[in-house]
Amino acid sequence: MSSRRSVPAHRMRGQAMVEYFVVTAFTVIILIQVTQDYPIPVIQQVVTAMKDAYAGYTYALSYATNLVVF
Repeated sequence: MSSRRSVPAHRMRGQAMVEYFVVTAFTVIILIQVTQDYPIPVIQQVVTAMKDAYAGYTYALSYATNLVVF
């Protein structure tokens, strides 16, 4: 019993690259999109949240008196 492919292997090469590109392009469009409901892009909100979290972390770290750095 032999297995047969419906599409030859040489025609399927590069399909994954196209799929990755489509998903990445869609993600980038969603992250930078500005609408009336959301005037600030999502990527800017993510960056701001990360900056705030890091600022809080460094503030707490500066007041730690029992910190032991190896």
